[in-house]
Amino acid sequence: MSASEWILVITALIALSGVFVSYQSVKNMAGQVDLQKQQWEFSHKPVFRIDKLPTNNDHLILVNEKENFFIIESVSFTNRDIEISYNGLMGMQPIKTRGDEKTYGDYKIIVPIKIDYKGFRGYTEGIIQITGIDFLGNQFKCNSPQLKFENMRPKNDMYLTHSYFRNI
Repeated sequence: MSASEWILVITALIALSGVFVSYQSVKNMAGQVDLQKQQWEFSHKPVFRIDKLPTNNDHLILVNEKENFFIIESVSFTNRDIEISYNGLMGMQPIKTRGDEKTYGDYKIIVPIKIDYKGFRGYTEGIIQITGIDFLGNQFKCNSPQLKFENMRPKNDMYLTHSYFRNI
């Protein structure tokens, strides 16, 4: 082989290695884009926590920790002794105040849930499940920690205040 043929072979090998490197780069970039998309979609799911348990009234107050939009489709309780309902209304509560002025830039989304004991006075326990649609139109489901009720009052309220729902 002459010198010019060797130069052509080396040039072809360099070009071939460039193709492999660029293919690997595109493959890595596609993986990063998919990961970023998954993280972005996860960031739009609401994160609920129990703010107040019912003591003398019959409303459980949930708070969405993120400032994102969502629609609650249904709220259910796993035990039939207590009925839980959601009327479709949410409220906003300011986090920061400046003197007498309230700012709604940093807010909590309040979700009141009505608890109907239906005259039940014994001991029961269960889990609240919330299903809904997030800002991107994706379905979400989340479960509360185990709730225990005795004589129409929460039994484990000390452990549940400010506890978070688990996304499933």
